[in-house]
Amino acid sequence: MLVEDVRNTSTDTASRFASAPLALLQGLSTAGLPLEIHVVCCVRPGTPIPRNLPANIHYHFLPVPKVGFLRTLHLGCFLSTRRLLLCLQPDLIHAHGTEAWCAIVGALLPLPKILTVHGYLNGINRVAPLRPWPHWALQRLLEKISIPKYESVICLSDFMEASLRGKTRCTTLIPNAVRQELFSTPLTPYVPGPKPLRLVNIGSVYHLKQQCELVESLIRSPLAQYPVECVFLGCLDTTTQYGQRFIRLMSLNHSNLTLKHIEYLPVDGLIKLLDNSDCLVHVSKTESFCLAVAEALVRSKKVFAFKTGGIPFVSQGFPTATLIPNENWEELWLAVESWAKVKPPVPTPKDSADNRYLPKTIAEQHFSAYAKLLSLN
Repeated sequence: MLVEDVRNTSTDTASRFASAPLALLQGLSTAGLPLEIHVVCCVRPGTPIPRNLPANIHYHFLPVPKVGFLRTLHLGCFLSTRRLLLCLQPDLIHAHGTEAWCAIVGALLPLPKILTVHGYLNGINRVAPLRPWPHWALQRLLEKISIPKYESVICLSDFMEASLRGKTRCTTLIPNAVRQELFSTPLTPYVPGPKPLRLVNIGSVYHLKQQCELVESLIRSPLAQYPVECVFLGCLDTTTQYGQRFIRLMSLNHSNLTLKHIEYLPVDGLIKLLDNSDCLVHVSKTESFCLAVAEALVRSKKVFAFKTGGIPFVSQGFPTATLIPNENWEELWLAVESWAKVKPPVPTPKDSADNRYLPKTIAEQHFSAYAKLLSLN
């Protein structure tokens, strides 16, 4: 498995993967499947070697200088990975994402290969142009080169499957897994009382996710007459114009509105944030899957989201999901206000929907995809 290590290399000694690959690894390592899993990460020199690794997963951290990444079209990553795989002789390669080194490196290796598309850049660019232009134009070019070279592409939703139709050799529909902790941690009982309405928004702060538009529309909405606390969780790049605009909005004083931003939370902190909030509000322009929505639904949390991309697929079968026509801010806040006045008891999701995102369930679907690909080869 070719996966990015997204930890802070200056401080963290434990490996840190994005939520979706981490949940998949939880399933693959505990489902009792006949698999030997080798996770390969290209990292910058000086990255600390992680500690306390599971015994049934083998991690390989390959130091690659900065020039070996996008500046040389990931040549350094390719050479380091190829050298390792010649020794390992794996049966199959599973790469994650289209915008990082994983996709292009996997595409160039002469082995059976499968790719999970977490976000289709050329599709996103049509809805919300990616900036800065030269960087993302190069990434989108590499995406066009790499995707057709994979024998199979895993799509996280029916929306992504339709977006990639005709651009790949074969597609397989498998949703993201939700981390095991969100299933196994007991739900915090809801305690009614006179307190501000607490909204939470999860995602990196940039124009596709529309956090600034959320704040600006909330200030003008009927909810502005009530005490409201809005918490944003996600990475913030203060060097971008959108990041600076977000900071200015967060610093404004509003009589009834309290705004907070949190850069990162471990999974136990995320669970606590969700359980102590009234609802999740998600207003992205487009989504391949939207793991934040799935995580909130698994925790029986009320979700208000724009009906875009893969979100209808993700929320299917969950009674706590309310989908709003895309970009209809007025209807969004009217729906939140109407719900907040009543706040009916939150029902427990149906077992069939709830278990759909269990790591073990998703791991078994991946194993079937691996077996099918190997049989064709």
